[in-house]
Amino acid sequence: MQINMNPIEGRELQLFAERVSEVYRDWFGPPADPHWPAVLVAAAFEKCVRNFVLREYTVSIYYKLEREEEKKASIAHELYHRATMRFPGLRKQMWLDELLAFLATMHILKREGLTEFAEAYRNSLCLGYAPMDVHSLQRSRTKRSWRTLGGIVYPPRFLATVANVGTALDNLLEWHEICGLVTYREWRQWLNTLPPDVRPQTIELLGIPER
Repeated sequence: MQINMNPIEGRELQLFAERVSEVYRDWFGPPADPHWPAVLVAAAFEKCVRNFVLREYTVSIYYKLEREEEKKASIAHELYHRATMRFPGLRKQMWLDELLAFLATMHILKREGLTEFAEAYRNSLCLGYAPMDVHSLQRSRTKRSWRTLGGIVYPPRFLATVANVGTALDNLLEWHEICGLVTYREWRQWLNTLPPDVRPQTIELLGIPER
């Protein structure tokens, strides 16, 4: 794992990124291009980009983050995208991909002993926003902002809804069951892996089509 040591300093962040990558391999399986390194840089936006020229992933972390916990949350979120970017299937839906990135980040933070910060991180996403319904969440689209040099901007209430739906799903299912969403192409394939008694609640929570 390579780190841009100028804007993102500290061996602890390097070791953290390496640990996260290994954990994601255990949770989601090996990435399609395991030999491509992830290079962490500071930028005006947070994003993971697959660089075909350099054959690496550029993982951008917001340059104004000061607290170590904030940087770790950002790294965990973007490394989820690095780990799963080339996986086909259900996670190609933007709202679901971001929901999984949120939950992966929460589980990483708690695994690292940062449970209190993880709760504060979740609450910060919901602050000041009432969540939308799940069908509105599914229809949400991102846009690019030139204020952040082309970084992604989410619609209002999107992140609050991701946090609420994600937390409810995490309370309903085991984490390894949720991780299966990364590898399945059809909702029914994934639902069939769940205990029958939680399937109706899962369908309602995620707004899964009947067919």
